[in-house]
Amino acid sequence: MAPSPAYGALPPRGVAVPAAAVAASPARRRALVWGAVAAGVVLVLGAAAAFVALRPDGQVARKDTTAPQTGQVNRADRLFPPPSKPAPDGGLNQHVNAAAAHGDTVVVVGGESVGPYSPTRPIFLVSDDSGTTWKSVPPPGTKSTTAGLVAGGDKGWVAFPSRLLKHAPLAWTSADGHTWQPVSGDVLGDMVGYNLSGLVATDSGFVIMGAPDASAEKASPTAVWTSADGRQWQRVTTTTALPAGRTSMVAHGDNVLIDGGSADGTAGRLTARSGDGGRTWQTATLDTGTGTPVLATDGKSFYAAFSKEFKSTTIAGSTDGASWKEVGSSEGTSPKGFAVGPTGFYLLMDAVPLGEPGYGEEARLLHSEDGSGWDSLGTSSELNAYQPVMATTKSGALLSGDILGAFSTDRPERLDLRLFSAGPDSDVAPIDLGGVAGLRYPVTRVNDLRHAGDVTVAVGQSQGMASAWWSTDSGATWQRSDLETPGEFTAVVHGPSGWLAIGPGAYTSRDGRTWHRSGHAFGTIKEAAAAKDSYLVTSGKDAKRISWRSTDLVTWQQVTSPFEFPSGLAGGEYGYVAPGMCPDGGTTANCLMYSTDGRSWQRMPAIGLPDGQGAWVTEAVVGRDTVIVMGLAHQGGTSAGTITKTFSARLSPSGQWEKPQVAELGGQTLSELSRDGNAWIALRAKAGEMALVRSQDGRTWEPRTSVTWPKGMQSQAVAAAPDTILVVGSLRTDTEDYPLLGRLAP
Repeated sequence: MAPSPAYGALPPRGVAVPAAAVAASPARRRALVWGAVAAGVVLVLGAAAAFVALRPDGQVARKDTTAPQTGQVNRADRLFPPPSKPAPDGGLNQHVNAAAAHGDTVVVVGGESVGPYSPTRPIFLVSDDSGTTWKSVPPPGTKSTTAGLVAGGDKGWVAFPSRLLKHAPLAWTSADGHTWQPVSGDVLGDMVGYNLSGLVATDSGFVIMGAPDASAEKASPTAVWTSADGRQWQRVTTTTALPAGRTSMVAHGDNVLIDGGSADGTAGRLTARSGDGGRTWQTATLDTGTGTPVLATDGKSFYAAFSKEFKSTTIAGSTDGASWKEVGSSEGTSPKGFAVGPTGFYLLMDAVPLGEPGYGEEARLLHSEDGSGWDSLGTSSELNAYQPVMATTKSGALLSGDILGAFSTDRPERLDLRLFSAGPDSDVAPIDLGGVAGLRYPVTRVNDLRHAGDVTVAVGQSQGMASAWWSTDSGATWQRSDLETPGEFTAVVHGPSGWLAIGPGAYTSRDGRTWHRSGHAFGTIKEAAAAKDSYLVTSGKDAKRISWRSTDLVTWQQVTSPFEFPSGLAGGEYGYVAPGMCPDGGTTANCLMYSTDGRSWQRMPAIGLPDGQGAWVTEAVVGRDTVIVMGLAHQGGTSAGTITKTFSARLSPSGQWEKPQVAELGGQTLSELSRDGNAWIALRAKAGEMALVRSQDGRTWEPRTSVTWPKGMQSQAVAAAPDTILVVGSLRTDTEDYPLLGRLAP
């Protein structure tokens, strides 16, 4: 093992140093690569020479407490110690999208992700006692989408994502709300590519509506499909203009009502109704003035709540959607949510009137037996969701309480799955979901790792806490660093003054074991890299990208950014390289900017690909005198052209790009670029196996070690340690999320 260099000095030649600093937000880089290639492609590996214990379903069976031998891949959540105090949400970003009730059965659907860039999975909750007790019933084999719509009736249950993607058209059906089966492929008809905004159950079956993405010229037309069983769908052809824009739909019996904007995109509202389960449609009249109605049904009639003149809220009712009459009113304007059921009317309103201090901070739930006299059931900021979910049960009302705010690595708050119940005689109260098996589970993620001197450092998150681990035996055993902060580390780099980890702020360490938070106010940190004499951090602040430079990890100076919105950052002895959008339009290519010191930048020579294709760089590694980049080749005249190939290119010491090597997709994709001394290493997925590939010059890549990788595994990072190449990845199942660690011969 190489001796540890003096503090502030570069490690000796042959030890991975800042030269191994790939674009230092690997999670973000992977999202760009895999999302662009096939929107969900992961490195799926099969028959090879190494051993790993798999169950019949292809998942890892055991929870190993010992490190894998060379050439093996093991489950590694027990190798990376958890925090002493996990975060309350456990690192899971969960949210509610829709809820429906039929009889005593209530189904709630939503989605989940881990961290800001990980794949998603659907959440299904079911109750058989009107919301008193709950079970988690995730559909099998669906970990790349979320559920956005749900409806239940005498014909069973149906759930859909909010958008049907071309690569994975998927919906679900259930006879009882407990056991769900996937519906995919051609049976979904021409719904693929549509944004789905409404799903209802009728006496005849089900009705769903959606629209394609709106163009710049006109609003997208609304389309409607019907189904008798939720599995076979037929598009409805009608000459009646259907509401467009932000629409809502409700149904009782075979009566269906849609409200939204006018079909031609002009001002004004349009309402359409059907009396035969969605097969034929007629224009209806619902005079709401300038107000936008919130629709509801009690299973017998339609109801609409709206602020016609923004002085109070009017409640109107109709049996068929054709003729309406006022049935009540309430103080307050612009209702956020509205539901009607066996126990009466429920209105969700702003707690503070418009124009008064505190407006928009809290919401109040009101209840009425008949729509005239109203009582408050409680006020809470957690009910102030952007798009609240409301449903009625036999005993009262069910509400979502998602915490507002998008996830960012510098603000560890996440969307949290929150449900509330209320009734005529019970105020709003949170539903305790802590005991629901499989809903929340321990999560460990290793997002990046790097070796320098005598220590290997890995960073990520464990049970919602930003985590760093260190090893002095090339990844055989790991110890947890003294970090106890919510969030997730996305990358780690090593430079002249020690270690820098980014995520919920910037953390520094002299030895990779003890960490301290930087006192500098970066904003939301995006990437970091290190060169031979400095560090560079990019962050988002006031909707712009800012670059910061430091030589000692203590003081930071704002410097010129290479792009307004760079798409990566890499550093090494050669300096810094950043890809980003070219300043001149009309091209599918992006540009590379180079800096020797992180202060001033110059544009590098353009990468020329065959047949006029545009090069989109997604990954870069900076060496002593060489830059290796990889990316995607676009075909077509715009950035929306088809992505068909990957390429790698090498910048010679003369500063000119050599002819790029272009490889077809379908197994030749290289990922997770890194350095091993003076050589380049990467991972390659091909024909059911993952191989470590190595190059001495960046032109020719030779496969070295092939390993068995569990089905569904996604690689995260690769790094060179003494006598070993370490590879980490992640694997998600219906009820688990854990890392895997491989130790490969170099």
